[in-house]
Amino acid sequence: MELNPASAHYYYRRGLIYYKKGNYKNAIADYTKAIELYPQYKDAYIDRCHIYAWLRDYKSAVADAEMLIKIDPNNTGADGVRRDIERWKKLLEGN
Repeated sequence: MELNPASAHYYYRRGLIYYKKGNYKNAIADYTKAIELYPQYKDAYIDRCHIYAWLRDYKSAVADAEMLIKIDPNNTGADGVRRDIERWKKLLEGN
């Protein structure tokens, strides 16, 4: 399958490569572009959320996790995401 640079999937796939290589800055940029092109892109939100949490940017992780639940509230992983949100909010508060 040939990827089109104008497609969200192109940026998601390239972001995934950056993510796996530990190049989080470029991965975040590509996931963000994928989301700009397709605002309902759940996988891009999930992966970007994980990177933000790994980098201890809990505010951004919470925002992505909340958006993920808004997009797909019945997702099988939604309960885990909700627990993560509460944990990150506590970390933001310093508790």
